[in-house]
Amino acid sequence: MDYDQLAKTVFEELKPKLEGNRGLSIFATERAKFEGWLKVELCESLSKHYDDVVPEKDRIDVAFGDWAIQLK
Repeated sequence: MDYDQLAKTVFEELKPKLEGNRGLSIFATERAKFEGWLKVELCESLSKHYDDVVPEKDRIDVAFGDWAIQLK
């Protein structure tokens, strides 16, 4: 999977979860962190396409295949 395919897959999976979650608007209003929740959702989405999804590997938020994602 190349970068464009990966980005499309991630955004197609996460967009409905972000749009439909009222709790996230509360977090955004309060400028609170929701990185932990996002890691869980990202791992769940990626696990549909990769068998080796690992959170918190070598100080990287999510690692899988030849990829690594750092959330900020």
